Amino acid sequence: MVPTEDLAYGDLRLLEVDEQVVLPVDTQIGFIATSYDVIHSWAVPSFGIKLDAIPGRFNYIQTVILREGTFYGQCS
Repeated sequence: MVPTEDLAYGDLRLLEVDEQVVLPVDTQIGFIATSYDVIHSWAVPSFGIKLDAIPGRFNYIQTVILREGTFYGQCS
């Protein structure tokens, strides 16, 4: 996450990151998650997806991005 003092005007606090991920449109994309310590959850509300990272397991989810834009992932 970008520190609050480094945010530009219009940036969203707790959602901006140092390096953005660029993904293709109209292509099936898969996400894999696992954890080494405790259960973590990650979501992209605009895509309608949520993925749990569970220690010792691999979880997988697929999606297709239908439009261009900036979408925010977050812990859930």
